[in-house]
Amino acid sequence: MSKKKKRAAANEQKPLVPTKQPPSTLKEVVKWISIAVLICTLLSGAMTFASILTVEAGAPRDPNNPFSSSFIVGNNMIVPLFGVTIACKYHDVEFEGGETLDNNAAGAEETFFLMASYKKIPAPCPKEINMTAPLKSGIVTIAVSYSPFLWPFKTSTIRHFKTEIAADKKILWLPQ
Repeated sequence: MSKKKKRAAANEQKPLVPTKQPPSTLKEVVKWISIAVLICTLLSGAMTFASILTVEAGAPRDPNNPFSSSFIVGNNMIVPLFGVTIACKYHDVEFEGGETLDNNAAGAEETFFLMASYKKIPAPCPKEINMTAPLKSGIVTIAVSYSPFLWPFKTSTIRHFKTEIAADKKILWLPQ
């Protein structure tokens, strides 16, 4: 090569090659926090829609007193429930002869901080109700409010049970 060509080649500037710079630490932190929030949101949302809370009526302890029946609230999920409030109220209760039950004395409520998975808790229904005559009809409402694991909002479930007279003249509480 001639000297002119060598000088021209030396004077030419080489094109800048972009060098790979490490990502910003702040960007990495924001990225991982966003991913963690997204995963928690998806999991907790799935827990809300997949909640399996059961309310069942049991047999009465005293066959002559239908108010001695136990109502069981069960958490059939694989995750615990938080802030569980169970309320039980009898209403529209009529006895033979036209008497009714005082609605103010016919309810109770209980709150639990945690309800473990696959656990069952009895509902706080009053069992010591004095019957002056045989029961003709009645309804019991059991309301449960709770927050599934990692979900900040309360969810509620309400179940109604109505009296039904069996063939053997025993009174049962059946889901309505």
